[in-house]
Amino acid sequence: MILYNEEIGLLVRHSGDNAQTLPIIQQLAHQGNRYAIERLVRHYGDNAQTLPIIQQLAHQGNRYAIERLVRHYGDNAQTLPIIQQLAHQGNSTAIDTLVRHYGDNAQTLAIIQQQAHQGNREAIRQLVIYYRDNPKTLAIIQQEAHQGNNQAIEQLVRHYGDNAQTLAIIQQQAHQGNRYAIKKLKKIN
Repeated sequence: MILYNEEIGLLVRHSGDNAQTLPIIQQLAHQGNRYAIERLVRHYGDNAQTLPIIQQLAHQGNRYAIERLVRHYGDNAQTLPIIQQLAHQGNSTAIDTLVRHYGDNAQTLAIIQQQAHQGNREAIRQLVIYYRDNPKTLAIIQQEAHQGNNQAIEQLVRHYGDNAQTLAIIQQQAHQGNRYAIKKLKKIN
């Protein structure tokens, strides 16, 4: 069944109480239709089947389901572990969502640091944005930049450009032929 976004909206708006509408929206949501996911959560959020569907889609890495899971079911005891698991697996949306919604959680910082150590671009970005003053952040970013991670080089120059070690790392990477480091070195000088 193919329904366009406008048709999904009209179906829910005009036939939302019809017994056949919910199964149609659920089927479309299962297929990953983001508009159906939104309608399912917004109009049928209290339905007993909605949360398991959104959780399943989130487990599959569906970006839109991850965001809706936290936005609409953030207080549910199962939500944080799902997001943490996805972040552990390197899912960029989960990393971003975890930091924005559960940033004060000690496990969040540990997950972000671990993912940054593994070179995850989103984790590096989030680490510098949200945990810049954490003593481990600079060391992690420097280590990743030293290994040639362009996102780490970008963040190092952007947020720690006046640091002497930053310049040394960028120069070393440029000397090794890293084109991104060469480009950043030109901007620094």
